[in-house]
This record gives sequence, C-alpha cells and structure tokens, in this order.
Amino acid sequence: FEAVPPNPQLESMIPGFSPSFTADNYLVLVAAAEAGLGAMVMARMAHRFTRPSRLVPLDVDLGPFSRSQTHLVCAKSALDIPRVRRVSELLREEFQRIRLGR
Repeated sequence: FEAVPPNPQLESMIPGFSPSFTADNYLVLVAAAEAGLGAMVMARMAHRFTRPSRLVPLDVDLGPFSRSQTHLVCAKSALDIPRVRRVSELLREEFQRIRLGR
C-alpha cells in the first residue's frame, strides 16, 4: 500500500519515512498506535460510539488528503436481509447526526 495516501504524502514530508507497522484491520491499527508503535491517520469526528483513548492529535498537514469520504458498500441483494439493512440504516443515521453536529 505504499502508493496509497497518506504514505506518499508522509514520504514527501518526512525524510526516510517508513511505516513501523501495517495491518488491514482498523482495530488492530488503533491498538498498535495506542501501544506506542507509531501514529496513524484517523478521522476527527466524535460520535456516540467513541471510546476513551490515549491517542492525541498531531499537527501534520496532509493537504488535500486531510479530508476523505466514507462509502458504505454491499451487494444490492444483501439489503433484502433485515440485519444488513438495519446496520446500513444505523450507519447512515449516525453519519447524518455527525454531519449535523448532534
């Protein structure tokens, strides 16, 4: 994933930049950062499910990569499954609350 943001931006800002830890699981990445294995790019949005954390924001300007979008993706047929539909509805509702600042 060396070509995936924010890696190229961090390489251009930090001489000799090399990720100290990589994983394809967000919760593992958060746990690694909390354990002191490095820093990670995270969204700065409070939501109802925010859990206490010892992580602190760093003043790093990622330019146009400092903002991103979240896309909820599933097979159209999966929306016919009640639990899948409900989870998608809850996620949309939560993002709407965040957007409106509630």
